[in-house]
Amino acid sequence: MRKRIVWYALIAVAVLAIVANKGSITDYIAGVWMESAKKRVKNENAIGFRYSKIDSLYEKKRYVYFLFVEDGLTEKESLLFGKADSLLVITSGVTPGWLKESGADTLSLPRSAFDFLVEEDCSMQLYKVISVTERMDGNLYQLNKIE
Repeated sequence: MRKRIVWYALIAVAVLAIVANKGSITDYIAGVWMESAKKRVKNENAIGFRYSKIDSLYEKKRYVYFLFVEDGLTEKESLLFGKADSLLVITSGVTPGWLKESGADTLSLPRSAFDFLVEEDCSMQLYKVISVTERMDGNLYQLNKIE
């Protein structure tokens, strides 16, 4: 009888500890999942990407390249050479002046997506559109990372 009471007490304490730390446990699990997903995406050369605001632009002009620009540094400005007419620049906020002057179309994307699309040591990443699959919930763009 005593063992049963001790076990019930231990289980009750464990449940209370889990409930009390639910937020930090959830944050930990989400963090582990995000890091795992980032590693998987960054190790792949081809990725699937979907963003509904791109679909209407893509219907008008079939872009060959997507350039994801996180902070707008001019470190890879040469990536635009000869591509501005078939390039969609996707930024995480304000579009830098040098990108506006390039003549490429621009669109803003939530900053959280850049964790998956732009490598940590870079401010931008260029992708080539391999294929586009039209789906009921929007286009799915198969993108190939260009180094």
